[in-house]
Amino acid sequence: MTDPSGHQAERARALASQLRGGLGDRLGRMWWTFLLRGGFAVLLGLYALFNPSASLSLLALALGVFCLADGTAGFIGALLNSERREFLLQSLVSVAIGAVLIFWPGESLRALLIVFGLWLLVTGVTQVVSARRLDAADPNRGLLNTLGLVAGGAGLLLLLWPGTGLVAAGWIIGLVALLLGGVLIYLSLRFREASRRLQAPGNP
Repeated sequence: MTDPSGHQAERARALASQLRGGLGDRLGRMWWTFLLRGGFAVLLGLYALFNPSASLSLLALALGVFCLADGTAGFIGALLNSERREFLLQSLVSVAIGAVLIFWPGESLRALLIVFGLWLLVTGVTQVVSARRLDAADPNRGLLNTLGLVAGGAGLLLLLWPGTGLVAAGWIIGLVALLLGGVLIYLSLRFREASRRLQAPGNP
C-alpha cells in the first residue's frame, strides 16, 4: 500500500527542486538588480513629479541617466546569470536609449515620449518572456508577468498617444516610473526571500 505522507513529501521535494532551478539559477541571484532598477525608477518618478515643468532637455537628461543606470545594472546581473539572453537584450536596448537621450536629446516632446514608450515596451516584453520561462509552480511567475504587462501596456499607450504637453508628460513619466519602481522593489524582496528559503539547509 502506498504511503500518502511519503508521496506528498516526494512531491514537495520535486517542487522545491523545480523552484530552485527556475528561481535560483535565473532570478534568485539577480534580486539585487531588480532592487537597483526599482530604486532608479523611483528616483526618476519623484524627479518628474516634483519638476513637471522642467525643460525638455532636463527631462530628457533625467530619463537618459535612468535608462543608462537601469541598463548597466541589468547588464551586470545578466552576465552573472546563465539564463541571460533576454536580460542582455533589454539591458543593451536600455543603454542605447539612454545614450540617445543624453547625447541626442532631440527637440520634440513627442519624440521623447515615443522613446520612453519604446523602452517600456521592451522592458515589458522581456519580463513577460522571463515569466513564461519560469516553472508554472513558481510563486513569483505571476508577479513578473504582471510587471511585464503593466510596463508593456504603458509603453504601448505612450507609443500610440505621444501627443501631450510638457507638464502632462512629466506627470505621465513620473507616475509610470513610480509604479514600475514599486513593483520592481517588491519583486526583488520576493526573489531574495524565496532564494534564501530554497537555499536553506533544511529545505527538502
